[in-house]
Amino acid sequence: MFLRSSFLLALFTAIALAGCGGGKSPESMIPSKFKSSGNDEIKKLNTRIITRSSTDFSVSDYRIGPGDLIEVKVYEAQDLSTVARVNSRGTVTYPLLGEVEVGSLTVQEAEQKLRDLLAAKYVKDPHVSVFIREYRSKNVAVVGAVNKPGNYELLNQGRLLDALALAGGLTENAGKMVYVTKYGTGEQVAIDLDELLMDGNTGLNIPVSMGDTVFVPEAGVFYVNGAVKRPGEYRIKDQVTVSKAIGMAGGLVTGAKSSEVKLIRFGKNGEREMVSVDLKAIERGEQEDIALQDQDVVFVDQNAIIAFFQTLRLGFFFPPFSLSGSAPQ
Repeated sequence: MFLRSSFLLALFTAIALAGCGGGKSPESMIPSKFKSSGNDEIKKLNTRIITRSSTDFSVSDYRIGPGDLIEVKVYEAQDLSTVARVNSRGTVTYPLLGEVEVGSLTVQEAEQKLRDLLAAKYVKDPHVSVFIREYRSKNVAVVGAVNKPGNYELLNQGRLLDALALAGGLTENAGKMVYVTKYGTGEQVAIDLDELLMDGNTGLNIPVSMGDTVFVPEAGVFYVNGAVKRPGEYRIKDQVTVSKAIGMAGGLVTGAKSSEVKLIRFGKNGEREMVSVDLKAIERGEQEDIALQDQDVVFVDQNAIIAFFQTLRLGFFFPPFSLSGSAPQ
């Protein structure tokens, strides 16, 4: 009699726990904070950012632009030596010569141009040297989920990966999309880092210019709870579907109802939508494997009876005993 009573008590307790345990009911569940997933993928991306950037450029290839501060020395006539900043038109004001256009020239080309202009009227066979004291024409802002956000001076024909490398690469919570906003026009270009770095589409390593902004948003998060092996918070590094999310959470536990998965989505005004998902139907191609969005919740229900016997196997409700023996007195 005692054995039967204990069995029934355990059964009712297990069913009650299965109804609200193994994860809260989808209708009342509020996402809680869990430990973030690993960052191995970000480490791979950072390695490729560094190795494929051209930060070891040659200054001789740099082209002078607006905002640069240049120093000109004429060894045969020191009074013609000067320091000048390149204006928005790409010109500098030079003694005797007036405005001289140096924008888009390399240092060597600027030296040759000044040498020719001076030799034509003022100095016989002059020796001219041009030095760039301040590089301003390639000042680019890198913000968001990078290790060292800030403004960076890019020499040469600076490109996206150069800017990301100077900013120390991505943080572990970075997403895989980068947005470049072009100065002046406000045009925004979206770059998929996976396509650029992993698939080798080098055409996405676009040039960045003075005043451009490179923004790396943090990856969105989603939550997996219920009858999965590793419930918690995960980052949306690339496209994640319901079935992929469950795989990231370690897969289903014994007794999980694969045909009764709930996807909960919260709208901008706090309204909640819930969709039932059948994993087997997805495998058969009969149901769409929905892509997750930021703050989505995936909840997997569990069979109450199987959960009960699983609990019995773990010995949670009473100590093990022999079925052939007598009940404890």
